[in-house]
Amino acid sequence: MQYPLFITCPAGIESLLKEELHALGLTELKETVTGVFASATQEQIYLACLWSRLANRVLLVLASGPVNDRESLYELARKIPWMDHMRSGQTLRVDFHGTSAAIRHSQFGAMVVKDAIVDCFVEKSSSERPDVDLKQPDHRINVRLSPKRCYIALDLSGDSLHKRAYRIGGGAAPIKENLAAALLLRAGWPELMHEGGTLVDPTCGSATFLIEAAMMLFDCAPGRLRKENGFLQWRQHDAALWLKLLEAAKERRDTAFRVHNDAGVRLIGCEADDRVWQQAQRNLRAAGFNEQQVVVEKCRFQDWTPPQLSDSGLILCNPPYGMRLGEADRLDIEYRELAVLATEQFPGWRLGILSSNTALLGETRLRYERRYKIMNGAIPCELRLYPILTEDARQEAAEKATERKALSEGAQMLKNRLLKNLRRLKPWREREGIECYRLYDADLPEYAAAIDVYGEQVHVQEYQAPQTIDPQKARSRMREVEAAVCSALEIDAAQLHVKVRQRNRGQQQYERLQAPREADYFVVREGRARCRVNLVSYLDTGMFLDHRPLRLRIAEEAQGKRFLNLFCYTATATVHAALGGAQKSVSVDMSNTYLAWAEQNFTLNHLNLRTHELVRADVTEWLAACRQGFDLIMLDPPSFSNSKKMRDAFDVQRDHRALVERCMELLSPEGTLYFSNNLRSFKLDPSLSNRYRVENITAATLDMDFSRNTKIHQCYRIRHASS
Repeated sequence: MQYPLFITCPAGIESLLKEELHALGLTELKETVTGVFASATQEQIYLACLWSRLANRVLLVLASGPVNDRESLYELARKIPWMDHMRSGQTLRVDFHGTSAAIRHSQFGAMVVKDAIVDCFVEKSSSERPDVDLKQPDHRINVRLSPKRCYIALDLSGDSLHKRAYRIGGGAAPIKENLAAALLLRAGWPELMHEGGTLVDPTCGSATFLIEAAMMLFDCAPGRLRKENGFLQWRQHDAALWLKLLEAAKERRDTAFRVHNDAGVRLIGCEADDRVWQQAQRNLRAAGFNEQQVVVEKCRFQDWTPPQLSDSGLILCNPPYGMRLGEADRLDIEYRELAVLATEQFPGWRLGILSSNTALLGETRLRYERRYKIMNGAIPCELRLYPILTEDARQEAAEKATERKALSEGAQMLKNRLLKNLRRLKPWREREGIECYRLYDADLPEYAAAIDVYGEQVHVQEYQAPQTIDPQKARSRMREVEAAVCSALEIDAAQLHVKVRQRNRGQQQYERLQAPREADYFVVREGRARCRVNLVSYLDTGMFLDHRPLRLRIAEEAQGKRFLNLFCYTATATVHAALGGAQKSVSVDMSNTYLAWAEQNFTLNHLNLRTHELVRADVTEWLAACRQGFDLIMLDPPSFSNSKKMRDAFDVQRDHRALVERCMELLSPEGTLYFSNNLRSFKLDPSLSNRYRVENITAATLDMDFSRNTKIHQCYRIRHASS
C-alpha cells in the first residue's frame, strides 16, 4: 500500500531533502516550500523516520480540499476514517497552521478539527472518545491551511526529527541537528569522508557538526536513539517491521565501526568554554562516540596546534554573528584568525563558515567559490565555502589573474569606472542592505550598456548600437564590456548574462527570449521581501530596480490599508505592501506568465491568496467594472501596448488622464495614488493638477544607483484636494 506524505524541513534545504528521500526509495516526489510531497510504503515511512538527516516531520496526509468556512473545514475533517488510525481512549493534539478570511485564528481552526474527530468517534462507536493532551499526546494532528487548499495529516514522527535524543546540553546558540547535517552536505563532507578526509570545527560549541559528521562517517541512523516516535501509537503500526529496521541499522553501524576504528581520528573540534566543552563531551557519549573517534580540545582555536592530518579535509564552523551590541567589533579579528588558521595550517582543504553577518564574512579576505542562503531558526544566514589553495595553486591562480587583467585600453578604462562606482555605492549598499542594484548605466559613451548586480549574478543590457556604428566594432566593444565586468567584479563568465535592447519600447520589456527553465530562476531579497528573478529567459528580470524606493515607500505606508497594483507585472510592489501590513490587495495584469510568477512570489513570502488577490484582466476594462475602494494605489502602465488581448491599443501619453481619474474615483478620501511611467517625453495632463493635489516625487523615488539616469521614470503622488 502507498501512503501520501508531506515531509517538512527547514526553508532552503528542500532540494537536499528531495534527493535524500529519493535515495530512501520514496516516489512521486514534489518539492515545495519547507517540504516535499511523497508517496511511500509503510517500510519507507519507517525508513524516513529512522534515516532522514534533514526532515523535521513525516506527515501522513489523510485529506485535502478547499476550505471556505467553518462548516467546510469540519466536513473535511469529519469524513476521515479516524478509527483506522487511532484507538478509542487515546489522546490527541491538533497543530493548526495558517489562517483565512473564514478561519481567522489557528486556535479556532484547531478546535473545529478536534470537534470533528471527537464526533466521528462518538457517532461510530460507543467506546471512549479521545481527549486532548497538549503536552504528551498519543497523536499529533497537523493541519495546514493554504490559500487554495487545506491539508489534514497525522504526524508519524511525533516530536521533530531534528531531535536525535543525544543532545544533553548546548552552547549559547546550538545549531539544530538537521540544519547541521544540511550544511555538511552542502560543504561536501560525504565525498571528503569517503576519500579519507578530515573534519575540523574550530568553534565547535556542543559538538553538533562533529556528531552529525560522525553519524555520517560511521553510518549511524539519525533516529536510532529516539524512543517516542509518533507512529508507535498509530493503529496500523507494524512493530515487527520497525524492530527489523532498527536491527538492520544497528548492523550497519557496527560494520562501519569495525571498518573505521583503525583509521585514526578524523573529527576534531576546539572549544574554550569549560562548561560548553563538558556539554560537548556528554553529547558525544550520548551519541555513542568515544575520544578515539571524535576529539574536542579544550582551547581557543587560536592557541591550537593541529596534529598531522590528511591532505584533504573540511573546516566547518558556526562562529558568533556579532548580534549583541559592540560584539562585532571584537569578532572581526576572530573571523580573520579563522582565515589565517585555514590558509597556514590546511592548504588544499575547504573552509565553510555560516554567519548572518556579511561584513564579518568579508573580514576573512578570502574569495569564496559558493554561497548558500539558509535560515538558522529565524535568522537569515549564508554558508560560504572557500577553497584553501596550496602554494602551487595560489601561484597558478595569480598567473591566471594576471592574464585576466591584461585588458585592452578601453576595457581597462571601463573596469576603472566600475571599480569607482563600486566604491561609491558600497557605504550606501551596506547601510541599506541592498542586494540588487545598478552599477553602471552608459557612463562612458563608448560602452552603451546598463549593468545590474543581482546578488552573485550580473545582468548586462547593451543598448542597441545605431546603424552608423560598424557591427563588428560594436561586437568588439561588447566583448570588452564582458571582460571588464568579470575582471572588476571577480566573477566567472557563467555569472554574466548579456542582452541587447532598445530604450523604452513599451511592451518590448516583457518579450520572452527563450523558454524559461526552473534553473533560470533564483531568489533575491529587497527589504523584507524575497522575490524570484530570471536573468535569462526575458528581456527584463522580474524586478525593476529603479522602482526600489517606491516599493519600500509603499511597504512603509501599507499598514492596515487596501492596496491596488495596476499593471502589476510580477507583483513585487504587492509583496512589499502585504509584508508591510496591508489589510488586503488586488493586483491586475493581462499576462498569465507574470501572474503565475507573482503567485510564486506570494508563496515565497507566505502570503494568502484569499487576502491578496491576483486578477488577469485588461486594466482599463477592469477599472471600469470595479466597485471596490482602495486606500493606496500603484499605477505603473507601459508607454505603449497593442497586445492582442486588449480591445484597443494603449498610449500612456494619450490615455493617462482617464486612468488617473478612474483611480481617483476608487481612492478613499485620505488615500494616495502613485502614478509612474517610463516614457522619457511624458507630460502630465495639466487638468489633473487642477483637480487633485499632485506632487512630482521622481527625485525622491530614485536611489543613488540611478543618479545618472534621472529620466528612467517619472513618478507622481496624487491625492484628493480635500485630503
